[in-house]
Amino acid sequence: MQATFHAFGLNHQTASVAASEAFALDEDAQCRVHTAFRAGTAPADEDGPELVLVSTCNRTEVYLYGDEGDAERLRGLLACEAGRDWPGQGETFHRTDEAAVRHVLEVTAGLRSLVPGDAQILAQVKDAYRRSVDADAVGAVGHRLMHTAFRAAKRVRSETSLASGAASVSTAAVALAEEFFRKRRPDGWTDRRALLVGAGKMGRLALEALADRTDDRASLASVAVTNRSPERAAEAARAFDAETVPWADRHAAAARADLVIVATGAEEPTIRAETLPEGSAAAADTAT
Repeated sequence: MQATFHAFGLNHQTASVAASEAFALDEDAQCRVHTAFRAGTAPADEDGPELVLVSTCNRTEVYLYGDEGDAERLRGLLACEAGRDWPGQGETFHRTDEAAVRHVLEVTAGLRSLVPGDAQILAQVKDAYRRSVDADAVGAVGHRLMHTAFRAAKRVRSETSLASGAASVSTAAVALAEEFFRKRRPDGWTDRRALLVGAGKMGRLALEALADRTDDRASLASVAVTNRSPERAAEAARAFDAETVPWADRHAAAARADLVIVATGAEEPTIRAETLPEGSAAAADTAT
């Protein structure tokens, strides 16, 4: 069969939350997929199939230069790692040729993100490309495609207004919270208390957004950070002049807060709705 471009998988536009979570593979699982696939094919630099595997909290997609048989093998490997059957057509997509290339460009530029213009997806695709290169899964065609996508994403950010809005799900959550409070009283979130659950990359973006969206940081009565790792919580808190809350006390802190932002990649809920006070604004972000 003749090699062509394929883009297939599932994402927030096609799949249920349960399916997205099941197929969100960590780096070790992605490496196993690469290893298993390469074991049965010629090297990418010797006319073998080429692939980049992107797997985040709401997107697991394969960008393949190969044939339909290669695509079928990859679907089987992904299903094996997820521990469930590959979803049906209603929850997946599969594009080929020019449509597949266009999809890769649009994803990398943030045009297909949950928040259009999301700045994080470019870094995530670059990480996926790096892992694929390390796995010897990319040849001349794949290198050209991905570097074209990276250049296009850079131009979209520098030459259009797409990135002028929310740069991530975290910043969008903060914007929605601000609107939530301003609809209830003219001074918005003045004297309100905010709690951030998670001190990773997305949590820091939320802290930055909180700082950027207040005319005076003192307008928020307090901003607290909690994280499973107290060291990471303390580091983030110092950078943004925030307080820290022990992980074990997060539910009590959430009950006292007016705004709770959850920015973790945990599979199980870290804050439950029943712990939140009536009238609070709760924003959930499970980006990795």
